[in-house]
Amino acid sequence: MMILLGVVGGTLAAAFVSAQTVIPGGDVSGTWYATGSPYLIEGEITVPGGDSLIIEPGVDVIFQGHYKFIVDNAATLLAVGTEQDSILFTAANPGTGWNGIRFTYASGECRLEYCHLIYGKATAVSTEDGKGGGIYCYYSSPQIQHCLIDNCSAYYWGGGGIYCYQSNPLINNNIIRGNAVTGYGGFGGGILCKFNSNPIITNNIISENTANRGGGIGCSESNPTISSNIIKENIVNQLGGTFGEGGGIGCSQSSPVILNNIIFFNEAARLGGGIWGQSGFNSMVKGNTIIFNSAGYLGGGFACELSSPAIVDCILWGNNPFEIYSYFSPNFQVTFSDIQGGWPGTGNINDDPLFVSGPDGDYYLSQIAAGQGQQSPCVDAGDPASPMIIGTTRTDGVQDEGIVDMGYHYPAFAPPPPLTITLTPLNPPIVIPDSGGSFDFIAEIVNGTDSTVIFDVWIDATLPGGSSYGPIFMRRDLSLAALDTLSRQMTQSVGPGAPAGEYSYNASLGIYPNDIWSQDSFPFTKEGEIGGLAGMSSADWKISSWDDEITPDRIFHPSSFILHPAHSNPFNPTTTIRFDLPVASWVRLEVFDITGRSVGAQRAVPLPLVDGWREAGTHEVTFDGSGLASGIYFACIRAGGYSRTMKMILMK
Repeated sequence: MMILLGVVGGTLAAAFVSAQTVIPGGDVSGTWYATGSPYLIEGEITVPGGDSLIIEPGVDVIFQGHYKFIVDNAATLLAVGTEQDSILFTAANPGTGWNGIRFTYASGECRLEYCHLIYGKATAVSTEDGKGGGIYCYYSSPQIQHCLIDNCSAYYWGGGGIYCYQSNPLINNNIIRGNAVTGYGGFGGGILCKFNSNPIITNNIISENTANRGGGIGCSESNPTISSNIIKENIVNQLGGTFGEGGGIGCSQSSPVILNNIIFFNEAARLGGGIWGQSGFNSMVKGNTIIFNSAGYLGGGFACELSSPAIVDCILWGNNPFEIYSYFSPNFQVTFSDIQGGWPGTGNINDDPLFVSGPDGDYYLSQIAAGQGQQSPCVDAGDPASPMIIGTTRTDGVQDEGIVDMGYHYPAFAPPPPLTITLTPLNPPIVIPDSGGSFDFIAEIVNGTDSTVIFDVWIDATLPGGSSYGPIFMRRDLSLAALDTLSRQMTQSVGPGAPAGEYSYNASLGIYPNDIWSQDSFPFTKEGEIGGLAGMSSADWKISSWDDEITPDRIFHPSSFILHPAHSNPFNPTTTIRFDLPVASWVRLEVFDITGRSVGAQRAVPLPLVDGWREAGTHEVTFDGSGLASGIYFACIRAGGYSRTMKMILMK
């Protein structure tokens, strides 16, 4: 079905014709549905101040010319796809491209998730229109997650993929590749953080981008948090005999936190194939693997000028020429790191790291406990005072423990407990009338292990079009005894505000929200005219008949020490930390920043959140980050011989 949209009295009027939607230039708001895709953009479009636009999963947005997509003052764009059904932004003519999504003083609620942004081109020679080929953030902080930003480019100053000015977006779990900056300065082929921009850049793959400085990431007068990224095969070239620094990361007058990244096969025409910084580059560079990068002059792995950075718990190996170059940086320090060829400093070594291939890449550390025949000298060789990085250097995926290992830590994994959840609908097929109704089902959880297991269970619904709603139902920290079964008959109401169409009703079991051990689902149908989500509310999704009261045989007695994931995480400004004690214990729970400085309870001298005797059971404490900067923090617990560290992200 095609929906022809025209501007009528400042709003959009729709006429249903066939299977595509033509959008003329002008203001846009409301909802773009998958049934109207593709949306053909015939001019510059704007989500006007205070309005919102929702783009459903499965929508293709195709710009017919080099047009901007502006999200204006206090406006909201929610382009939230799914892993199976992404949202595409592209150009009908790749050579001409389109002018990217441009957030200008936009609402803090803006989100781009599971979106593909391709052929965005900011081509102006000397204006803001020449910055940010794929995404431009000006005093705006959208969430950008699980997106592909590919083959975009900028001309003036930088940000081939993403440009940030006075902006602090969350840039998480994206692939940012093949983007370029071509004009004078040419800063930040993949991402540029400019003038007081302090985004959180985490868990991304940033590859094959090109610039004149900062091939993968560029920082100018900004202090972002750059953590747990794979930064590879980016290139910086010289321009008129100048520039050519920072193949992976390039920084000027900036001090980002550079934590737990793997930075390899990047190239710089002059200095710093892996990382380069100048003039106030006083960063903490911790727990990184910086290998096989190259520079045309010096500092194949790392170069700093007129700065005082600190390298700790890192591996620099196979970079050319020379692992490290420093110029007029008398306070530059390297400690507890493996530097090929050696480097003065406490705890430094000069030994082959003994890399081995594992499930997520080629640069794990050889370890006898993980089945290799040799022990890497980088294992347990980091700074004993460093907070543990969440992740593993072991090919078997076991979380690093004890003294932190040198180098990059891949995400840790462990075989999930063999609990299963099964949903059985009563009286299928389920058809809910337009006026609303309900259905009954049985949820059954089986513990096939020989020990008690603690878990969360939650239910959500996949709406027509593919977006997710929920969780509708949640139970946290349930306990199920060995070889036991928990079964509940439940009733789900679906109100008249829920849109018509085909649904999937889903139950998940594990540690909410990302650690899923078992899932099950069944379909149902809601009758009526196709509608949007605007009229839907929580009142349309009432659920009943789960026993809220825990029966005596299910009272939770912790069987082991556990530090639970913080809730919520990311957080702003507070989050709750819970821990279990199987026996009464002396507990010390402390929060550290990325430098290892205690920031726990905010006092003149920060104190631990907990430092004293606690009875057996489940305990919780609130961490308040109101006085702290956005970034990564670590909650560390010690109790009864148990120790664990958890990563938290404060995002303001």
